Amino acid sequence: ADINETTFELRLGILQIKVEQMNMYVPNDVLEFLAKNIRSNIRELEGALNKVVHTSLIGRSITVESASETLADLLRSNHKPITIAEIQ
Repeated sequence: ADINETTFELRLGILQIKVEQMNMYVPNDVLEFLAKNIRSNIRELEGALNKVVHTSLIGRSITVESASETLADLLRSNHKPITIAEIQ
């Protein structure tokens, strides 16, 4: 297994700790959405959380839908098709 690989539970736990450190409220379904969809690395996961939290500071409510819209470019890049060369 890849040493840098993280589990869903670990990513979710990291997000929960970060939200607590920020003293912010982010619904658990949004944290689960982030943990499920941002799997590349922890720095990117934290960056995605920061973007989502920032949208709340400008008056948008934090929902899975708003998170999906805010992170559309990032989510697209995380779901790039796997090529045959990558499998071999």
